[in-house]
Amino acid sequence: MIRTLFLALLVLFQSDIIMADRLVHDLSGHWRFRQTGSTEWIDAIVPGCVHTDLFAAGMIPDPYFACNEDSLQWIEDVDWEYETIFIVTGQMISLPHSELIFEGLDTYAEVILNGKTILNTDNMFRKWAVDCGSHLVEGENRLRVLFHSPKVAGDSLAAGHPFVLPGGPRVFTRKAAYHYGWDWGPRFVTSGIWKDARLEGWGDARIAEMAICLTDLDSFLAIYSADIVIESDQVSNADISISVDGIPVMTKALSLKQGENRYRIDFGIKDPELWYPAGEGGQRLYHIQSRLSIGKDEADLADIVTGIRTVELVSEPDGSGRSFYFRVNNRPIFMKGANYIPTESFPVRMLPTAGRLGEPGVDWSGTGVDWRYILHSAADAGMNMIRVWGGGVYENDGFYSLCDSLGILVWQDFMFACAMYPGDPDFLDNIRKEAVYNVKRLAGHPCIALWCGNNEIDEAWHNWGWQNGRSRGEVDEIWSGYESLFHSLLPGIVEKHSAKVPYHSTSPLYGRGDVRSRTEGDSHYWGVWHDAEPFEMLIERTGRFMSEFGFQSFPDIQTINRFVSPNDRHLDSAAMKCHQKHPRGNSLISEYMARDFDIPDDFEDFVYISQLLQARGIRMGIEAQRRAAPFCMGSLYWQLNDCWPVASWSSIDYFGRHKALYYYVKRAFTPVLVSSLINDGTVQVFVINDTAEDISGQLNLELRDFNGASLRSWQVDVEARCLANTVGERSKLTPDVSAPGKIFFEMPAEELLKDDVPENCFLRCFLECKGRPISSSLLYFTRPARLDLPTPGLRIAVAAHADGYRLEIRTERLAKDIFLSFEGSRGSFSDNFFDLMPGEKKVVLYKTDEIMSDPENRVSIRTLSDLRRP
Repeated sequence: MIRTLFLALLVLFQSDIIMADRLVHDLSGHWRFRQTGSTEWIDAIVPGCVHTDLFAAGMIPDPYFACNEDSLQWIEDVDWEYETIFIVTGQMISLPHSELIFEGLDTYAEVILNGKTILNTDNMFRKWAVDCGSHLVEGENRLRVLFHSPKVAGDSLAAGHPFVLPGGPRVFTRKAAYHYGWDWGPRFVTSGIWKDARLEGWGDARIAEMAICLTDLDSFLAIYSADIVIESDQVSNADISISVDGIPVMTKALSLKQGENRYRIDFGIKDPELWYPAGEGGQRLYHIQSRLSIGKDEADLADIVTGIRTVELVSEPDGSGRSFYFRVNNRPIFMKGANYIPTESFPVRMLPTAGRLGEPGVDWSGTGVDWRYILHSAADAGMNMIRVWGGGVYENDGFYSLCDSLGILVWQDFMFACAMYPGDPDFLDNIRKEAVYNVKRLAGHPCIALWCGNNEIDEAWHNWGWQNGRSRGEVDEIWSGYESLFHSLLPGIVEKHSAKVPYHSTSPLYGRGDVRSRTEGDSHYWGVWHDAEPFEMLIERTGRFMSEFGFQSFPDIQTINRFVSPNDRHLDSAAMKCHQKHPRGNSLISEYMARDFDIPDDFEDFVYISQLLQARGIRMGIEAQRRAAPFCMGSLYWQLNDCWPVASWSSIDYFGRHKALYYYVKRAFTPVLVSSLINDGTVQVFVINDTAEDISGQLNLELRDFNGASLRSWQVDVEARCLANTVGERSKLTPDVSAPGKIFFEMPAEELLKDDVPENCFLRCFLECKGRPISSSLLYFTRPARLDLPTPGLRIAVAAHADGYRLEIRTERLAKDIFLSFEGSRGSFSDNFFDLMPGEKKVVLYKTDEIMSDPENRVSIRTLSDLRRP
């Protein structure tokens, strides 16, 4: 009875799809699995993994709740097996070729078809395909995938190595490093069929591979080379044609030999429209299709969607060291963005189900948001680059296609992080296949701006004590393996298969203990946070390209309520500590909080202030980095998102709730930025222009008190040059905040304030261009804890809107750091964590698909002054 039901489900969810002369049988859907040695089979879903299947079967508790992580570590120690029965038709059997294809197997897998082992795998990051035609039978076929424990396998390989490598046994396994735990993520060492699986049959010939590379470009013609691999059963004549957006551009006659045929075919696109990053121009995409014909019959099709652009990493000597910036279509661009980690600890949950928060695709019953929501959020915040960090995974094709559409450039790390790896021939050969597959897979995406060898390994080797206590022979052998991998193998693969994309061996180029980190390469600056240095050091320690810097905060209180019980909602509870992976995290947050804010007794207030603290510090760094352009040409904070609900450096928590940092970043990344600060007792107001053109306007400044009275005002004419007109024009670049050409107002703070009390007033600065305000800033004259904030007298009106709800907020007096929330609702605010001026109103849209009967009673509003009421 059970087997009959299982087979019925398989037939229901698996069917043949005919494409050209191919027959594709989807093997995703319902499978079953068990712990090896057990007699009990359990329903499973492919793609998936052991942890998610166990949870779906009710056999383990929610891995993310409280300290359940600790009780689930046994899962990684044992072997697991998956099984399905699928029906093969006579039509499939009649085809000359049949391949079993797994887009991703995690990780040590033995694939058994009808009792015969046909494939063994050892790399999570590769696509696996094996010819299986001789093992198929018409009718029922049984497919088993046996997963050996990655922990046991890794430990065994490590035991066979003559010495311990930094990073431990995980370095021998080509699997996502973050699965072994990080200082923001849990340890869940997964196994499973984590991507789609299928059976594919094909006829006499097929296009096995197609990759394209831009070789020449001018305003009249873009010239591409297409590398095409055709597999043929026999000697025959054929034609290959290439079309662009459905219009044929070339046809070539071929003489196919039996076996593999490789061709490089040039074609052109006339009057090319260029692809640009967001904020620089449009994202024109072209559909390239290759069609293989034998006689009058169409044998196969291959498709690529691409954009036409050039990208360069410019690293040239200058008066201050060496530049480090990206030039796209010959235009220097300041990169604004963040570091991206996988959106899930269990990779299958990263698969997209829909778009943005408030739409299908956000499952509030247990899982977070997918990468589509994260990328749309990044675009909405004005980001033009994300860094895909090297301890996660190479994302799926759809991820990069969405980046193409949104105009988000991708700094793509190879998957190596914070460890030294083996250098033996077998390991390097495995890496070669992994790298070739992924570089070729992503080569057509215009979003790919850089391939980076690894995360923090060079820095760690030279500065983290990894060489201590080792013999000279060990040191030389480990470093030789490093050079073979990151200075030879990987750059060679990028050059061969993605020649127009630059390669960078390691991030950062120099660690923060090396003086060159301020004047050359990219920088990871962690003096703020790890060394407890004040936020102001982010102003002083601006490098050429800031690829990592960050500060922790707690997620939204509604997110916290999802992973702890009411009695555990305090910092010292075991459950909260399980969701704080940094050993000094809570104490560092408290230490920094005491410098700028009053530390509240109430836990929910502490969570709120932690977000303001994080936002305050990182905005300070971002604005300093933008003021320092063109000395500094990039600001990628750590980190954009979370892989589970946790206290971390993220700006978007696991359930998609935007932290205060997200909104502060959104304001700091505006193309035209008014940035104000007090520098050595002097008020300075900058205008930074990242648009493609110079702008002119009027800078208006007004000193006001918290009750709304205007105390003094100034007006300054502004001519702000665009960034492209300033790069390279000075021989001596400097990160000094007094860099010329950007400061449009300076006055000693004492002179500006006169007899007014700094705790009771602020300076409002806003820039008008053609009579329209385009950017503004608020400058306070003391730290938040010393501000004499009044009770604001807020009023809020809520009305239904096409995409959710419209909130209109008014205040009688200054309302600082307004935090809006809808209890128990899913959605996102157009703005939040903002200051509202006395007598003014603010309209905020809340995007959600939920229809509320009483939205006025569901909305809550909190300000900084609320924490001090008696």
